[in-house]
Amino acid sequence: MNVDLTDRVALVTGAARGIGQAIADRLADNGARVVYTDVDAAGVEESASRSDDAAAMVMDVRDESQVAAVIADVASRFGRIDILVNNAGVNTLQHRVTIDQFPRDEWNRIIDVDLTGLYVVSRVVAGRMREQRWGRIINIASVVGLVP
Repeated sequence: MNVDLTDRVALVTGAARGIGQAIADRLADNGARVVYTDVDAAGVEESASRSDDAAAMVMDVRDESQVAAVIADVASRFGRIDILVNNAGVNTLQHRVTIDQFPRDEWNRIIDVDLTGLYVVSRVVAGRMREQRWGRIINIASVVGLVP
């Protein structure tokens, strides 16, 4: 599907590879200036380098001060943030065990990235969108969340 996103600025979390990279690429193909973000510095640089009008920024969605700094940098460089795609997420294929055996630190990591990270990034970006009186926040989820 093609949509004219000329003059729109989009930020995608978890954009170093996979679904996040594909979403960011599609936004760029449709004319948006895209900011690819991820904790994987090398991966996000490589992904963003495929688009002419894109930027790569390292951002850990769990770190509120880092998120605020990146969002401020994006707003300063591009003047606005029109579209936020919360895509960052982690998987725990190595821990396919019953709940009584599931490691608490892995539980905390998943909650911190998949839920708290979405909240943190949305909270910071929503304030800017409210000021500019326009914006869209898109949250990506996985079908794996439905698998017991």
